[in-house]
Amino acid sequence: MSLPQLHNLFSPDLNDPAVDFPADTNNFMVRIQALIGIDGDDTFTFYVCTPKYLSATIHDGDYLLARHYLIVPHYDFTLIKKAIQEVMAKIPDGDWEMQAKYLAGFGEWEYE
Repeated sequence: MSLPQLHNLFSPDLNDPAVDFPADTNNFMVRIQALIGIDGDDTFTFYVCTPKYLSATIHDGDYLLARHYLIVPHYDFTLIKKAIQEVMAKIPDGDWEMQAKYLAGFGEWEYE
């Protein structure tokens, strides 16, 4: 069985997430989309944010179910990419459907 590959990272919130930054790099939430696949590419969306953003967003009596969130101390594209690559390094052997469902536990799969 082949393992899926990370082919690209992009963001609908930033022109180029490798060189562009949110206005406040310590208090933000941006969507980072990973194109991952074996023969083609499926999109997995990671909601990347900081603890400061969560603190400012969640108030007494509120809560957040954190599936698909990647929480970082500040905007650091290298760290974001590393986190996604580390998830991919743990993809189990199997068919694409099973592997995509594994990845969907971390990033929102376009087919969910």
